[in-house]
Amino acid sequence: MYCANTMELETAFLKALSDCKEVSVTGNTLQLKNEEGQTIATFKGFD
Repeated sequence: MYCANTMELETAFLKALSDCKEVSVTGNTLQLKNEEGQTIATFKGFD
């Protein structure tokens, strides 16, 4: 489904998923990390 003005965000999200080699969950926070262990995306859940 296409949503206007979101292509840049979608592209960054898909790149983070493809570059992800490790995940870390702490409380309600999910971090995606690359091969070097650098955080490439952070997602926070609702309390």
